[in-house]
Amino acid sequence: FGTPLKQGRQAAAAARADQGWTCGDGTVLPSEKVNDWYCDCADGTDEPGTPACLNGSFKCPTEEAFLPKTIASWKVLDGVCDCCDGADEAMDPPAGWGPRSKTSCPDTCAEQRAEVEKNRHEKALNLLQGIAKRRKMSHEGSTERMEMETIFNDVDRYHVSIDVFSSRVLALQELAKVLKDKGAP
Repeated sequence: FGTPLKQGRQAAAAARADQGWTCGDGTVLPSEKVNDWYCDCADGTDEPGTPACLNGSFKCPTEEAFLPKTIASWKVLDGVCDCCDGADEAMDPPAGWGPRSKTSCPDTCAEQRAEVEKNRHEKALNLLQGIAKRRKMSHEGSTERMEMETIFNDVDRYHVSIDVFSSRVLALQELAKVLKDKGAP
C-alpha cells in the first residue's frame, strides 16, 4: 500500500534534485515542503502522495491498468474504500495530523477487473453482431434492389409491347374504317 507515498516520495526526490518544487501557479517551494502533509500550493500539487489538500487529487495505483480512477484528496482516509485495493485508506499519517483510518478495505480489484473485461467483451460482441447484421441487411438490400430492377425492366418491356400492340390495334381500326367506307364486307 505504500505506492501513493512512494509516488509522493519520488516527486519529493525530483524536487530536491531540482532544488525546489514548482506549484501550478509558478510559486517555487523548498523541496522539504513536498508531501509534508500540509498544503502549500494553492492548487494542491505539492501533496501528490497525501490527502492534505482538499482541492488535490489521488490516483488509485492498482486500477491504472484496467480502469484508471482518480479521487478527490478529501476522500483519502475518510473511512470509505474508494480504491479497489484500499490504497486510499491504508496510508499512515504523521503524528498530529490525525488517526490512521480504521477501515480495513477488502481487495476487490480482481472482481472489478473481471467485470470491466466482461463489459468490454460484451461491447465487442455487440459491435461484431451489429457489423454482421449491417452486412446481412446490405446484402439483402442489394438482392432486393436487383429483383426490383428486374421487375422494372420487365414492366418497361411490357409497356413497349403494349405500345406496339396499341399502335397495331389503332392501325387495324383505321384499316377497318377505310374498308368499311369503301363498302367492303
